[in-house]
Parts: sequence; C-alpha cells; structure tokens
Amino acid sequence: MGGLQLAAAYGPFSDASQAVVNGPYGGHDTPSGTGEYTAWTSATCQGALGVGYYHASPLEGSDRRFTTDPLTKEERADLEHFAALSAARHGCSTPTGSAS
Repeated sequence: MGGLQLAAAYGPFSDASQAVVNGPYGGHDTPSGTGEYTAWTSATCQGALGVGYYHASPLEGSDRRFTTDPLTKEERADLEHFAALSAARHGCSTPTGSAS
C-alpha cells in the first residue's frame, strides 16, 4: 500500500496562488476533508500565520487514491496527531475535526 507524506503550511505558504483561487484551506473550501489525493485539516493561527493547513498525501510514485483506498483509522490518527503537535508549536488553535 505504501506510506503517506505529512506536511504543514502556514500563512503565505498555505495561500499559494492556487490556494487563493481555489479555497482558503490549502486550496480547499472546507477546513477538513478528503479528496482524491489528499486528506487535510486546518487550524486558526494568530497574526500573519492566518491558517495552518495540515495534509497527508500518498508518497511520490504511488498510485493510491483516497477515493478508492481511504485513510485507515491509524493513518487518520497519525494526521490528527501531527496536526495537533504542529499547531501547538506555532501557537494555533486545535485543528478542526478530522480529515474524514
């Protein structure tokens, strides 16, 4: 099945040009969710950080799609744990809901 890549972005890094056009949460319209190739959650941050965006995606070269091979309970817990720790380090609120 392969592994997942976890990543976090804040402020202008989560507001890349595509994100501004396609939605405020790392390019998505909702604060958490799952798409074909990414599962995400977000947190409100102070000052210039704005929004913290935390996501999981299949490793490069993987053909995994979350629409047909969704996150397992353990993978979802890993993303939520990663997001909570990263948000706390950056002074952000607790990330919203779970990436379903």
